[in-house]
Parts: sequence; structure tokens; C-alpha cells
Amino acid sequence: CPVGLGITWDDDTHYERPLSLATYADETGYEADDILIESFANNALQHQYYSEDARAVFDQKLNDSFAKKTTGTLYSDFGLYSICYVPEASGMILGRALDLPYTWIITLARMIKLLFYAGVTALGIRRLKFGKILVSTLALIPTMVFMASCFSYDSWVMAFLIYGFCTFFSFIQDKEKKMTRKDVVLMLTAFILGVIPK
Repeated sequence: CPVGLGITWDDDTHYERPLSLATYADETGYEADDILIESFANNALQHQYYSEDARAVFDQKLNDSFAKKTTGTLYSDFGLYSICYVPEASGMILGRALDLPYTWIITLARMIKLLFYAGVTALGIRRLKFGKILVSTLALIPTMVFMASCFSYDSWVMAFLIYGFCTFFSFIQDKEKKMTRKDVVLMLTAFILGVIPK
């Protein structure tokens, strides 16, 4: 996805929340974040950044602003639901610690989120005795992969629900295997983590 907001549903809100987590430690907001959020609010309906040249100019504006470390608004949108934004926030924190360009930080945050989605669903699929292809197909529905590579909480919800159900069905598939307390805790924790954002 290009660096910008409005790519998925409620993209601006889902960007501000991991940004709040990422900037919580140093309590510094940056003008580049304001530019990105305002560009969505001002230009989402005008399709201003759809050409390659306009996109390159916009990306350069974001990178230049971030390189100057010009301070901006400090976002603080926290709640219990914020837990689902930890993967993206960790990508932002890592990118800032490595002093990457702003557009790379956004891309890194999205990549870490996608890898997190893939990792949790893969762990769930590994627990199954059979039906792995069916669950893999559900996890790889194009909309889910797309949402997992943008700012949203849907992939967090799906990943943990897939893990929880795979854990549950793994014991239905193997009647001789007994569910331990650890398995119950893992399954229920996955369900709870999956529904917290909702």
C-alpha cells in the first residue's frame, strides 16, 4: 500500500491509535504525522495523490518534515482496545529508533503487523490434525491479507479467533488427547485478546 490514509475503512483512526502508543514513551508528536492525517481529511475525496508523481512529492514532503524533527500534535487515544495496536506501534518505535525515513517507518509498521497476523494464524494452524488447508484458505482471504497490511484491528481479531478455534478443534479432532489447564488458558486468552478490540 502507498503511504497514506484512507486506503481501508477508518484508516485515519486506526493510524492515530498505534501512533499514540508509539509516541507515549517520548511524549513527542511530529509534524509529519499531522501532515499525513490532515492530507486524509482534506484530500480523501479529491483523489489528489493517485498519480505516481504526486505520490512521490507527497512522500518527500513527509520524509523532509520528519527529518527536521519538527514537533506537532501529540495524540493520546488510549483504551483497553489499544492492545491490538501493539504490533504497528512496535514497528513505529523500531523505525524511529533506527532513524528511518518516515515513509519507511509506516511501511515497517505495516509489515510487522502482517508478520504478526501470519505468525499467530500459523501457530493456530499447526495445532490442527486435519483441516489445515481450510483454515489457511480462510486466513488468506484477500481482504484479510489486505487489512493485515494496513492500519486496522480486524487482522488482530481474526488471528486470535483463528488461534482459539484451532486450539479448540484440535482436541475435537483427537479424542484421546486431553485438554490441560495450559491449553484452556491459551484458548481462552486467545478468544479474550481477539474480542477486546470489539
